Amino acid sequence: MERDKLGWRARIGVVAPATNTIVQPEMEAMRPDGVTNHLGRIRVTNVPMATDADFIKLLDALDADMDRALDDVAAAAPDHMIIGVTSPMLRGGRASCDARLARLEERTGIAMTAGSTALARVLAALGLKRIGLITPYQPVMDQMLTDFFTGEGVSVAHLVTLRCPTPFAIAQVPQGRLSQEIEAGDRPEIEAWVQVGTNLAFTGFVPALTEQVGKPVIGVNAVTYWEALRRVGITEDLPALGPILGDLPYR
Repeated sequence: MERDKLGWRARIGVVAPATNTIVQPEMEAMRPDGVTNHLGRIRVTNVPMATDADFIKLLDALDADMDRALDDVAAAAPDHMIIGVTSPMLRGGRASCDARLARLEERTGIAMTAGSTALARVLAALGLKRIGLITPYQPVMDQMLTDFFTGEGVSVAHLVTLRCPTPFAIAQVPQGRLSQEIEAGDRPEIEAWVQVGTNLAFTGFVPALTEQVGKPVIGVNAVTYWEALRRVGITEDLPALGPILGDLPYR
C-alpha cells in the first residue's frame, strides 16, 4: 500500500481527554520527520477532581467514552495507537490493564501503548527498583499507582502529589514547582523520578530536572511516545525524547 506523503514512516494515533492541552504539543515536539500524529478526544469537561469521589466520577466519564474515541482515530488507519491518559488504564492493576489493552487492540485491529505499561517496561530495562513518583492526582489514584508499581517490583520511595483540583489545573503547574518538589523530595535511595499525568507539562523540563538531581527523570508522555515509535520500527537516536529515552532500545 502506498504510504502517506507526510506520514511515510508511520502514522501514530493518540487519544486524550478533551480537557488535555499538553499531550498534543508534547508529542508533536517529539515527532521525527516522516511520522504524523493523529489525535482523537475523549468527551469530558473540566469537572472538579478535588476529592476522591470527584476523581472516580472523572474516571467513569473517561471509561464511558474511550472506545468511541479510539474508534474515531482508528478510522485513519494508524500504524500504532497511544492511549494518552494514564488513570483509566490503572484500575485493577497490571492484569486488568493488559486485558483492557488486548480487548481494545482486538476491537480496532491496531497495536496500542498505554503509559502505565510503557513506564514499567522502561523501569525494567534500566533496572530501576526504587523511584520518586510525582502525580497531579488525588489519594485514590495515587494508591492505584503505588499498587501498580509495587506489582511490577518497583517501590515508591517518595510520593509528590500535586492534588490538582481540575483537569485544566494540571496543565497550569509551572516548572518551578516541579523542580522544587523534586528537589525537596529527593533522597539517596531514590534511583529515578517518574512523572504521571499526561496533562502535566513535563517533557520539555526533563533535561534540566535530570541535571538537577543527577539521576534519571522519566515522564509519561515521552515514555509512551518512545514505545510507540520503537514498535513501528523507528530505532534511531531521538534526542527530543530526552537524555534517558533518546537512545534506549525497545526490548
